[in-house]
Amino acid sequence: MCSKCQGVLRDGHGPLYSLVLDVLKDMDSDSRQATDPSLARVYDLFRRALILGVQGFIDAQADIVLEIWVKKHPDLWKAEVEDWFVREGLSRVPEIVDRFLRLGSIVPNKTPNPEVEVYLREGTRCFLYGFFQASTALARAAIEAGVKDCLAKRFGSVPECGLAQKIRVATKFSLLDPQRAKMARDVVKAAGRALHQETVKSCSLAFDAIACARGALEGLYGRQQVFHPWSLRLQLSATWPRS
Repeated sequence: MCSKCQGVLRDGHGPLYSLVLDVLKDMDSDSRQATDPSLARVYDLFRRALILGVQGFIDAQADIVLEIWVKKHPDLWKAEVEDWFVREGLSRVPEIVDRFLRLGSIVPNKTPNPEVEVYLREGTRCFLYGFFQASTALARAAIEAGVKDCLAKRFGSVPECGLAQKIRVATKFSLLDPQRAKMARDVVKAAGRALHQETVKSCSLAFDAIACARGALEGLYGRQQVFHPWSLRLQLSATWPRS
């Protein structure tokens, strides 16, 4: 299989996923017939270096080549970047789906501050796409925003202290129960390690941080009891007198 498709194939995903894979394999087959495979491999590595370089730091010589490419052949450069991200995105679909299916929903009883939802949603998306260090940091940001929001609503202002102390205050006044407070503290510790001591490369560590953040926020905002018509129907069928 062509290097462009390595890591992409996986059984058990939807028809659209399979269809796009078939198209990519056909494209790669045509490319192999017209191009020396070794040269194509070098070209892929070169393109990868340029695209990753733009996202971080880039070598001075590579930047000169990039500038020429962008100025002289902008349409070609755009097509190459599009091809790169289509393939990269497709290769991540199976793991993104697997991570998403591990998440549970949160139905708040109280309306969270919009800032809380932004941090939670972005942190969760970073986890889904494999940016584990960023997801852990954003999980902490969601906890801090949530604790500050609930303290402000309860007391009219937020105490001037660190996040750990804010969590203790929230626990003392029953905004968080002890179990949820521990979840919040675990997120703070995980983020501290990720930002100051070690990088978070493990999916399981990042998932623990996201799961704890979601659990702590559910504790802060409560869980609304959602009415489902079918639940009433089950209750009635269980209590209705038999003929």
